[in-house]
Amino acid sequence: MTDDHVLFYTDNMHLLGSDMESYRVRACSSSSSSNDSPHICGLNNLGATCYLNSLLQCLFNVNSFRSSLFSPELNGDSPIMSQLRRLFAVLLYSKRSSVSTVALLESFGWSKIQRSEQHDVHEFFSILMDALGSESVQLNKLLSDIFAGFSYDWLVCSRCNHIASKITSFMNLSLDVPHKVDENISNEIQSFIQKQFAIETLDGDNCWHCSGCNEKVVASKFLTFKSLPPVLVVHLKRFRYDSSFSRRVKVNTPVTFPHIIDATKVFSSESTNHLTKSTNHDGIKTEEFGQYELTCLIVHTGTAMGGHYRAFIRSLVDNQWRDYNDSNVTMVDIDADSPHWLLKSKQATVSKDPKDPQDEQQQKVMDHTDCYSINSMVQENVYLLIYQRIDNGNISNNNNQEIPQHLIDEVNNDNNVYTIQRKLHEIRKTLIDCYVYTININTGMLTKIRIFMSNECSLFDLKSDAIKRFINSGDLISSEGSNNADNNANTLSIFNPAISRLCRFNPQIHSSKSIENMNANIKRVRMQTFGGSDTERKRISDVGLRSDVNEELFLEVREEANDDPLFVEFNPNDVVVQVCLFLPRAMKSDLLNQLSTITSSAALTMEQFLKDTSSVEECDDRKEEAEFVPLGEVTVPGNENATVGDLRSLLSSTLNTISRERLLMIAVSASSVNSSRSQPIVLAADDSSLKRHYHVYSGDKVLVEVIPEDSDVTSYSSVAMQQLMEHRKRIKVFINNPFTINSNVESNEKLNETPSNDDDSHVSFGSSYSVMLMLSLDDTVKSVKSKIAQKLLIEDEDSFHIRRSATGLQLKDDSQTLQELSFADDSIIHVQMGKGCKAGEVLLHVCLDTKSATKPPQSSSTSSSSSSSSS
Repeated sequence: MTDDHVLFYTDNMHLLGSDMESYRVRACSSSSSSNDSPHICGLNNLGATCYLNSLLQCLFNVNSFRSSLFSPELNGDSPIMSQLRRLFAVLLYSKRSSVSTVALLESFGWSKIQRSEQHDVHEFFSILMDALGSESVQLNKLLSDIFAGFSYDWLVCSRCNHIASKITSFMNLSLDVPHKVDENISNEIQSFIQKQFAIETLDGDNCWHCSGCNEKVVASKFLTFKSLPPVLVVHLKRFRYDSSFSRRVKVNTPVTFPHIIDATKVFSSESTNHLTKSTNHDGIKTEEFGQYELTCLIVHTGTAMGGHYRAFIRSLVDNQWRDYNDSNVTMVDIDADSPHWLLKSKQATVSKDPKDPQDEQQQKVMDHTDCYSINSMVQENVYLLIYQRIDNGNISNNNNQEIPQHLIDEVNNDNNVYTIQRKLHEIRKTLIDCYVYTININTGMLTKIRIFMSNECSLFDLKSDAIKRFINSGDLISSEGSNNADNNANTLSIFNPAISRLCRFNPQIHSSKSIENMNANIKRVRMQTFGGSDTERKRISDVGLRSDVNEELFLEVREEANDDPLFVEFNPNDVVVQVCLFLPRAMKSDLLNQLSTITSSAALTMEQFLKDTSSVEECDDRKEEAEFVPLGEVTVPGNENATVGDLRSLLSSTLNTISRERLLMIAVSASSVNSSRSQPIVLAADDSSLKRHYHVYSGDKVLVEVIPEDSDVTSYSSVAMQQLMEHRKRIKVFINNPFTINSNVESNEKLNETPSNDDDSHVSFGSSYSVMLMLSLDDTVKSVKSKIAQKLLIEDEDSFHIRRSATGLQLKDDSQTLQELSFADDSIIHVQMGKGCKAGEVLLHVCLDTKSATKPPQSSSTSSSSSSSSS
């Protein structure tokens, strides 16, 4: 790997685009394809667009449709037709493994939410044909020439043989699928087509009014086909409403369909003969519809509630069957010498069917699933079939369409970008992409750079490159006297392994807005090192840095090399915990006498212990009932089997005057490190793993409580745990001062007059929640009012009431706790002067409309006034 490759990668990495596109390029570049196999492009699934992808791939492989889309006869360039042309050009010439259909969906005018909705592929086919036909008259005619067929609806009078007929067109043939398998009825698709010709007798209430007889008579109704389209789309109606279940269900009846259909035979029936015999009418002469060959079929997997579409298509490129499953296109193995082949839906492969009872010269495809009227099991069934007439050039491949040159140029430009992308991914496999962080020597803030380097380089090369770039950016050079000789000497010495080294870095754990907290985080949660100065000469790939992820490292720099030992190496498997000794006030003197080496001069409060800082703003004046004496770090040797007993043994050696059994340990997680455990937990079982059972990791705190000698070790109730749980229930709330005017009037004087409870003018007062109050979740509404009265120097607790907010509900039930009311830290309580309602009472403001009533009854007026005053 040369520097030119690194420069090429850094200059062109913006072409990689999004992560998903990058993944597709990488997947395609890593897959091996045969040179004899043509490139087939798939379509990306945008969330629920499998119906679109399957249908577009089928239409793309219908040669007559593709030729018509690029026909020079078409005038104009409407949005949908333009995007469909562009997409087909991409499918023809793109080198990508799959492409997106976003532009086509946007041309429909669909929102992003609409594009993620599921649709029925048959309904979408009709919508797409209508949309294309409405955009261009010429294209509408071409589509009709391809997909439109014509049929006659016949009505024949049983008396006078009078005939009425109506010609109708169809773009697809929808066939009813039987609800259950009947052994006496064939499930071949030919029999479903024959049912279209069934003669229906109209009698009773359904009698037909014959114009020849001039009265309602019994009549015969049937259907004949006038012409079939060159491309016959057959839809199997598998979804219906089942009244017994009151829901849509999917019919999974297996259907057998041939590979080649003799349309002249299948689409003629006794209906024409019946017409001729009964009416002496020549009827419709049976046309020579010819033979149709199956070229596409769309399969639905799932239930009526939802599922997935995929298409099996005989490609126009090489006449080979393929499975088009969104972006994945795979060959389907077919034995060309076999007279019969069977599509097995579960394996999505084609193979022999030795039990086929039909003529060996007839090729068949069978939808091979069980039959369920309604079932939660996933069913895979053929849903849509496309047959094409076997004639001159209709099915054969024709790549001589006049593709507009500007579309070809667009695809070629994208292919050039794709070629560069593949080269970038080949280079990426040999590069280390990492972010290196360090502390700016002038500002004290965290700064970072991004480095690309060959994984054949050494760790020292990576560190040197990072140092040079930090020096050039001024992060490692003091702004004072940057040109003096001492500074130049320091710049040279910084490359010394005794002065600088690289460590693994986790910004979510170690970084912080202030340098003090970040240094505390780095000290609390050790960064993984790479093994000392000897390791710096090893290759990057040999020290565990990977090329398939973005590595994050920290450049740790010491002020100068001295007689101190070299950097302490840290094993990432070690469990390094911060240990504090719990000193309750009642036992403080006795414990300090036993532990002569322990001093309480550096004791922390509960807040300081939990927040890991010595400068904590006290939230209240409550006197601490215990102290927390830091004992420093304790390192449990690094392996997954480190147990509670190992930690207890290490603490016992530190507190050698206390017996091992009297040490009660409580683990308190560091919120920035360990999110798998939020509650403090007693480390009881010595044979339990610290990591696996108790989720204790580096950076967590362990509080050590000494069990009194006169207490039973097995039944002792931890005082420290009780205080920790009580502390967790403490919340900080903010209240307003109702005696402070905050509506653009600067006044802190107490109001002389207390507003009444039926006047809302005082709501604008005291709306700034600047008074902080420490409460417990166990506090009741009554106790909260007492604390508020004490804080605001209000003598009568009944002279005010509290609400969730200025316009919120009043807290009436004095017995409810803050936990029951779902209060949390930093909540607000609105204090409002005036006597509030009690539980079960409501305050009503009654207004009398004198305009709508001429003279209201005196009793109603008295009642309203009384109700208002009593409330």
